[in-house]
Amino acid sequence: MALIKILVVEDEFIVAADLKARLNKMGYKVVGTAASGLEAIEKVWKESPDIVLMDIVLKGEMDGIAAAEAIKQGYNIPIIFLTAYADQNTFSKAKTTEPFGYICKPFQEKNLRMAIEVALQRHGIETKQQQDLIAAQQSEYESINQLNFQTEEVSRTIHELRTPLTTILASIKLLEISKGQTETELQNKYLRLLKSSSTKLENLIDDILLLAKAERKQLRFAPEAIDLARFCRNYLEEIQVGSQTSHRFILLCPDLPNLVYLDAKILETILSNLLTNAVKYSPPEKAIILKVEYQNNYLPSLETESLTSKRTLLNPLSSSKLSQELPPKLANNSPNHSPALEMELQELFSPYIVIQVRDYGIGIPPEEQDRIFETFSRCSNVAGVNGTGLGLAIVKHAVELHGGSITFESIERLGSTFTVALPCGT
Repeated sequence: MALIKILVVEDEFIVAADLKARLNKMGYKVVGTAASGLEAIEKVWKESPDIVLMDIVLKGEMDGIAAAEAIKQGYNIPIIFLTAYADQNTFSKAKTTEPFGYICKPFQEKNLRMAIEVALQRHGIETKQQQDLIAAQQSEYESINQLNFQTEEVSRTIHELRTPLTTILASIKLLEISKGQTETELQNKYLRLLKSSSTKLENLIDDILLLAKAERKQLRFAPEAIDLARFCRNYLEEIQVGSQTSHRFILLCPDLPNLVYLDAKILETILSNLLTNAVKYSPPEKAIILKVEYQNNYLPSLETESLTSKRTLLNPLSSSKLSQELPPKLANNSPNHSPALEMELQELFSPYIVIQVRDYGIGIPPEEQDRIFETFSRCSNVAGVNGTGLGLAIVKHAVELHGGSITFESIERLGSTFTVALPCGT
């Protein structure tokens, strides 16, 4: 245990020497003595003592009380006053510096030790309380900042809700005005606006509710048999018509099984958000590619552990099939090929549907790629493009619920490719 370091400030040489000898004998370490207030401040700066014993009456322009005040303002060090004067006036003047104790001359070792130990204990308690207060204030500051951030994001989301709602109300008003008129084309235009805005409003509300359920772990996983090729074709047609986009969609789905077991709602959520983002952040003349593959021995990326959840197999490979698919070293019946290892390999090399959505849009800035899956996160280069920052957070929850993984590659101004791997059965 380190010795307690003490600075003695006493302008009488004999008293200072005697006090130093006593303190050393008591097991303390005297790091120096000072005969004036200015010298005391300088030695506090150089030696960083744990405690200062300060004579109230010092020669020179700065007495002990003034020196103590200066040390208090610049350093968190307890001070005990030494005095031969116990009058009320001196005591009242010294009290304004909030010292940690008083020792009257001549010194008694018992009182000296007690005063030092009590001062150090009190200082430790006050320092801890001060640190706790600072930590609490910092935590409160961070909470307020987070609350302000969430409030801003919620306000932006509400704005996104308000925009289609305003269009709906305006269209209804115009339809009322044009009631009875023969301008059916104008009415049809307002009806199209109503339908489009209502769909946007419904989608935004669905996104918010879906995210709330996901964060509360209330989403259900319900796989069913799906004709995946037809599912993707139909969905591409819907999103192209619904978004009224002029983007050219390319669907690549080679050698898909007739039926695969996936959760249709989760799959629709993933495709909806990834394709919607591709449409929003790509120029109209650019193509958007949706590639869907069935991979019997897919090995999920090990570089994206934070975005990869535990994989739940719907239709695991049998042991014999597994052995056929594995390299000879792993397939043989060596002593190291334990059932636990087989199960682990079986889980890694399960059948997967691998979905890639590729766009040639604005891309994601490199410094912002680590947080794109956070709720309300939007990149700095999306100014002017409406959005809530919920889409990729929803995709991440959906992928994790399906026991899959999601990765992406993106280069700013060249585009992005998102790859989702979902375990499936056939």
